[in-house]
Formats: sequence, C-alpha cells, structure tokens
Amino acid sequence: MSSGATDLGRLAPTPPPSIAEEGQSLFTAILRRRKRYVVVTTAVAVLATVALTLSQTKIYSATATAVIQAPPQQTVSGGPNMATEAQIARSLAVADRVARNLRLNVPPEELLAQLGIRVPADSEVLKFTYSSPEPKIAQKRAQAFAEAFADVRRRQFQTDVLASTTSINEQVQSLTEQGAVLDRRIQNADPGKQGVLRIQRGALTTEIALLQQKLNGLNDQAASHAPVTVLGKASLPTAPAKPKLPLNIFLGLLGGLLLGFAIAAVAEYVDTRIRGTSDLAKRLGAPVLGLIPRDDDGSATPGVLTLVAIDAPASSTADAYRRLRTNFIAAASHARTKSVAVISVDHTDSTMELHANLAAALADMGKRVVLVSTRQRHPALEELVGAPPGPGFLDALRGEVPLEHAISDTGIENLLLCRAGSSEPNDIGAVFASEERHVAAIPSPARAHRLGSERTARLIEELAGRADFVLVDAPPLLADADGAALARACDGVLAAATPSATREEIARSREQFERVGATVLGSVLVDPYHPTRKERHKPARSAAAAEDEAERRMRVSSADRRQDIMLAKASISAELGEKG
Repeated sequence: MSSGATDLGRLAPTPPPSIAEEGQSLFTAILRRRKRYVVVTTAVAVLATVALTLSQTKIYSATATAVIQAPPQQTVSGGPNMATEAQIARSLAVADRVARNLRLNVPPEELLAQLGIRVPADSEVLKFTYSSPEPKIAQKRAQAFAEAFADVRRRQFQTDVLASTTSINEQVQSLTEQGAVLDRRIQNADPGKQGVLRIQRGALTTEIALLQQKLNGLNDQAASHAPVTVLGKASLPTAPAKPKLPLNIFLGLLGGLLLGFAIAAVAEYVDTRIRGTSDLAKRLGAPVLGLIPRDDDGSATPGVLTLVAIDAPASSTADAYRRLRTNFIAAASHARTKSVAVISVDHTDSTMELHANLAAALADMGKRVVLVSTRQRHPALEELVGAPPGPGFLDALRGEVPLEHAISDTGIENLLLCRAGSSEPNDIGAVFASEERHVAAIPSPARAHRLGSERTARLIEELAGRADFVLVDAPPLLADADGAALARACDGVLAAATPSATREEIARSREQFERVGATVLGSVLVDPYHPTRKERHKPARSAAAAEDEAERRMRVSSADRRQDIMLAKASISAELGEKG
C-alpha cells in the first residue's frame, strides 16, 4: 500500500452534534424520510373524521333568554343570586311544568338532559338552550323552559309576598290590641303616670304606621313586579349545532398529524438502515464521493447491467458517474493511490456495475485503467466490457500463466481488463509454457493462489505500474474474507453501499478496514435499479427522438470531458509542484 495516505482516507471519528442540533435534525429527518407515514395517517384520520361526522345525527339548538329582576329592597342589598337562579331553572319543578304546558309524555329528567343553562359574565340573564334533532322542537322547548321558569319564579314570589303580608297583618293586629290596652290604662291612671303611658301609646302608633306602609309596598309589588322577564321568543335554528364539521376536521387533522408522526418515529426507531449520505459518511468515517441514482429516465435498458457512462452519457446516472469520477480523481491524487479495491460494505453485492462504469468514465477522459476481476460472476465482467474469455488473475495468482496473458483489451479505449480466470487449478499454465517457451510462468508457493497472500499485492502493484489506475472488483467485505485481503493489498478502498445497508453493517465494515489497515478514499451510495412492469413494456422512442438524444449526449460528454481534463491537469501540476 502507498505510504502517502493523507487525512482524506484516514478513518477519523466525527465530532458528535449537540443535543439540540441532534434533536432538531432527528425531527426533520423523520419528517423527510417518513413523510408518507404522516401524510397517509393524517389523510385517513381526516377522512374517517369526515365520514363519522356525516354519519352522526344532526342536533339543532335553540336559545331563549330570561332576565332576572330582583325586588327593590333586594336590589339595594346586592341583586339576585344567579347561581341559585340557575339551579332553580334546572329543577324538576320547572321541567314538570314544561311537560304539563306542552302536554308531553316525557319524564322531566329526560327533558333536563337536553337542556343547557348559561349565565353570561357580569349579567342577570339566564340563557336556556335546548337541543333536539328537530329544529322546531328545540325552539318550542327552549321557549317553554324560559316561560315555565318565569311562571315558577312568579308563583314563588307571590307566595313569598303573601307570607310577608300575613306576617305584617298579624303584627299590626297585635300592636293594635296593645294600643287598646294602653288607652284603657291611660283613662284609669293617675295624672302623674298618664304622661309615660301616652309616650308608649305614641310609639305603638308609629310602629303600626310603619307596618302599614310596608304592607302597602308589598301589595304594590305583588300587583306590579315580575321577578323574571322572558325576552322575545327563541329563534328557529337553521344550522345544526353539532356535529361541527370544521371543528371535527381540525381535530382529526391535529390527531392525524400526531399519530402519523408517532408511527413515523416508531418506524424510524425500528429501521436500522443508514439515513442517507451524511449518515453513511459519519458512520464509515470517510466522505461520500458519489451518489448513483436509479436510471429512471429510460436511457438504459431496465434490469440489464450496462455501461451507462458510455452508452447513455446524457442520462442522470451517467452524470452521477462523471461526478464520482471527478471526486475519485481528486481523492486518489490527494492520497497518492493508484490501486483501489471497490468493495461492498453491506449485505448486497452491487459493485460490478459501479466498478465497470467508474473505469469506463476514467478511460473516457484519457486515463489508463486496468479492471481486475477476482471472482467469477454471471454475467461476468468480461461480458459487460466486451472482453474475450481466457485465463485471468486467479490463474496468474497460482502461477499457471504470466500476468500478461491475464490482461485483454476491451471495446473501450484506454481500458484493459484483467479477467478473473478459473477458480480451480488446471493445466492452463502448461499450455502457455508449451506454446510460448520464452515466457515462463512463475510457480507460486503453497496456498499462494489465495487472495490474502503477498503475491496478490505484488501482482496488483505490477498492474499499477502499467496504468494510471487499477480498479479491483473485490467480494463483499462482510460476506467474504477475500474482501478484507484485497482491501489490504491495494493502496486504497472505495466502499460501495446501498440504501438498504444497516448501521451495524457500516460499523462492522469500518472496524474491519481499521483492523487490516486499509485506506478508505471514500464511499459511494448506490441505488440499484429495479424495473417496474410499466417500464418492461415501455414503447421504443422514434428515430427523430433518438437522433436528438444522441446529439445531446455528444454535447454533454464533450463538455464533461473538457472539465475533467482541466481537473487532471491541475492535479498533475500540484503534484509536480510538491515534488519540485
């Protein structure tokens, strides 16, 4: 491995965010990633609320108003007690009178169940509100309760006045009898005592006059005072009081949002997958050099592995590979690495298309690239880049063939392929030795055909001397021990992950890289393509559209190539300046 690895590839821990930043980022991240949970739950809650509201029986409410008028002497002492008046309004006596007045065969308790009494603040007013499915019934019974209350209070007032007048008349009669007794005593008394008796008689006369005056006032009140006055008639309700559709929709919306976010939070908690590029970079300890999206624009054949960087240069996927190429060149130049192992760090094996397209993109800008295949696949890497079959890297690793015979040209300029070869020993080395005796196959020591041997590193270093970059297609890191061996044998590592990668897998991969001393240049988040039924039967484009697309691809490819060449020149100038 290169000794010039710098901080770019060093696995350094990222400082943790503050509690406030972490809480805020977690909240926004949940809303961003799980928004469909919130949207669907809220929509279902609102629709269910609307359906439930529309299915409920409409209830109409009518209100009658009554004003409490206290007698003059009670007004001076502080006015009526509105709490007591409200209790009287909700009494069985009032409800029973309503039932009699309206000739209803309804228990008073049932009538009171639909009645509401309200006392506005700082007022002497009672509001009688009656609810019923029928607007006319609500209007009639609200008015009946107000009038029945007024009638009960009027009768109660008259009873109180009668009791008071009776008591006063009894007092007047008693004082009158006392006055008659004093008159007789005055006539029979000595002249010296008559003065005192006459004073007592005058006091009785005055007291009798006051009682007579009070009795006259009570009689006037009984004739003119009304303790309760009903203001007009209750209006006929035109709209239902409940259910209230706008209020219920608001409550359903609020409840749906809370429930949806709770479901999203639970889903976020149980989901152990990585949370995008920032999460991948933080957990792997290396920058994300590229994000390869799905090729949803129809520029590539759905479900088929292709060299999108060459065959569809105007597609969004090809543009992503060009961006990855730019970042990869900068990272490799900064770390002074030439051989790079492309390794999957999750449970998937999605590196072959990434491996081939990155190599093709590098070759397209003039870089000499050697692709190294270390395992047999279906379809093989040879088929993807258009190389003929033959012996490969594994054969050279066992010493059966020279390394030169494992390398073949591809259909792409500046791109060579070192085939995988055979995974088992065979007589291919003897064939080459007999046909080309001037080229000797170096015999390998025992178990040297394994990828974890020092011979692997020497072969990769030899390939690096023939090209600008050597990209090694390594097995998945967590599924095959050869992945870690190749990571150690190369100068650097390009880690590939899919959105389904779990945080535990990334953490284990990071530990594995640290254990073998690998230099991680960066990572790539690959979103694998899964064709839909509609895309499988997508009609072909017209010839004119195909020509326009080809012309547009040429323009995009030329512009990107010029940009990458300028970047490469700047990188070479920087290296020369450092050496000087």
